[in-house]
Amino acid sequence: MNVLIISFFNEWITHLGTELELAQLHLDQGHRVTFLECDGSIGACLVNAGGDKRICDECRLRRSVGTRMLRSRVPEHQLKDYLPPDVEAIERPFVDSIIDAESAKAARYRDHDLGWAALSTTIMRLRDSVCESPLAKTFLKRFAKSSLRSYLGVKAFLEAHPAFDRVYIVNGRFSCSRGAFRACQEHGVAEIMIHERGSSSETYELFSNALPHSREWWRNRIERAWTDSRDDPQRDAIGRSYFETRRRGAPADWKSFVAAQEAGLLPDGWDGAKTNIGIFTSSEDEFAGIGDEWRNPIYGAQSEGVRRLVADALVRHPHAHFYMRMHPNLAGIDNPEVKKLRSIESPNLTLIDSTSRISTYSLVDAVDRVVTFGSTVGIEATYWGKVSLLAGGPALYEHLDVVHIARTHDELLELVAAKLDPKPIAGAVKYGYCMQTFGHPFVYWRADGFEDGRFRGRSLKWASKTYLERRILMKSLEAGVHSPLVHDVVSGASTIAHLARINIVHLARKARG
Repeated sequence: MNVLIISFFNEWITHLGTELELAQLHLDQGHRVTFLECDGSIGACLVNAGGDKRICDECRLRRSVGTRMLRSRVPEHQLKDYLPPDVEAIERPFVDSIIDAESAKAARYRDHDLGWAALSTTIMRLRDSVCESPLAKTFLKRFAKSSLRSYLGVKAFLEAHPAFDRVYIVNGRFSCSRGAFRACQEHGVAEIMIHERGSSSETYELFSNALPHSREWWRNRIERAWTDSRDDPQRDAIGRSYFETRRRGAPADWKSFVAAQEAGLLPDGWDGAKTNIGIFTSSEDEFAGIGDEWRNPIYGAQSEGVRRLVADALVRHPHAHFYMRMHPNLAGIDNPEVKKLRSIESPNLTLIDSTSRISTYSLVDAVDRVVTFGSTVGIEATYWGKVSLLAGGPALYEHLDVVHIARTHDELLELVAAKLDPKPIAGAVKYGYCMQTFGHPFVYWRADGFEDGRFRGRSLKWASKTYLERRILMKSLEAGVHSPLVHDVVSGASTIAHLARINIVHLARKARG
C-alpha cells in the first residue's frame, strides 16, 4: 500500500502523535509512507492566525524530530514546492469575495466549500458564531487564503504523485485541512482517512471518506458498535458507564465540564411547587462553523429559542419556571451570542452562568423536564429518568428515540406542558456504548492531553528558549541534518546558556545590592 500523510497541523501535539502512529503502523506492514508537510507557506492556521514564523519553525522542528524517530526514513515533501508560482493572483478573487460570514458560506472554488473552512476556523479561533467584528473579518480572509493554498498545493502534489492508495488528514474542518480533503476527493483517492481523537486519550478514530461531524457517519457508527458487540456480556454495563462516568466528573472523553461543580447545589429561591424546567445550552460556536447539516430547523440561534420560549410560556404556561444552565465551555467567552443569552430577562427565567458551581446533574435531578438544543445533556437526562425535549436539534442521538423532538416552536410550547413519560433508556445505553468505546488504541503514542505526549517514549513538546537556538535548528533542518540527537545537543546547549545567563544576571543584581 502506498500511503500519504498530509501533516499541516501539529500544534496540538496529539495530532502529530497520531500521524506518527499511523506512519509507523504502515511501515510495520511493509507499506510505503510519504509525508506532505506544511512549511509555513500556507500562511495561517488555527493556532497561528498571524502566520508567526517562530510558531511555524517550532511546528516544523517538532515534526522533524518525530518523523526521524520512525523506524524507517520516509520521503518528506514541502507544500511550497507545489504551490503555483502565481498563487497570489489565483487566490486574490476568492479572498476578496469574502467580507463576512454569509459571503464565506457562499464562497466556493471549483465548487469546493473552501469558504466554509475559513468561516469554521475563524469561529473556532475566536469562539464567535457571528463573526461581525473587524478581527473576525480579517481572519476570514487569512483562513480563506490558507484553505485555497491547501487545496492548490495538495492538488498539484497528487498530480505529480498520483498513485496513493490512502491519504490521512487531520479533522477536515480547519482551513488547512478542508482544502486538502477536497483536493483528494477531486483527485479520486480511494481511501481518504480523516483522523481525530477517540473516546479517550488512549485512542484515535478514523473517518473513512467523511468529516468527523457527519451525522450519518455517527448514526452508522453507533448502530454498528452495538450490533458488533452483541455477544459481549459487558455491553450494557459499558454503555451505562458512559453516563455514570460523566456524572462523576471523570474526564473520560479528554475533558470534564462538571468536575468543579458542587453536587446537590441548586439555585437560590428554588421552588419545588412550581413546574421547573431546565434549559441546557450548548456551545453555539461549536456547531455554527460545521455546515448547514447542523443548522437548527426552528431557531436561528439558541438565544432566539430561549427568548421566544420563556416569553410565550409566560402567557401560556404561567405555572412554569425555567432555569437556563449555560454550558461550562462558555466560561470566559463574551461573543455576541453569549451576550444575547445573558441579556434575556423574564420573571419566569433564572440564569445559571457558565462559571456557576451549581451542579448540572443536581439540576437535572430536580427539574420536571429538560429542554436542550442538541446538548449531550438531552440524552443524559433520559438516562437519569427525566422527560427530555429536543428543541429542533440536530443531535447525534435524535434517531435513537431518546428524546421528545419538537419540530416547530408551537410543538415545543405544547411539549413543555404536555403529560409525557420519559423515553426508554435503551437507546441511551446504545449511544453510551459507542461513545465509551469508539476509536483505535494507540500502540506507539501515549498522549498527555492535546499538548503533550510521547512517541516511542520521547516527548514531542518543545519550544525554543532563544532566537539563536531556533535559527541553528532551522539551519540544520534546511541542510537535511536535523535529527533527535542534533536537536537534543543544540537545545541542551541553549538550556545551559540560558540558565547561565539567568544566574549571571541574578548575581549581578545581588552584587549591586
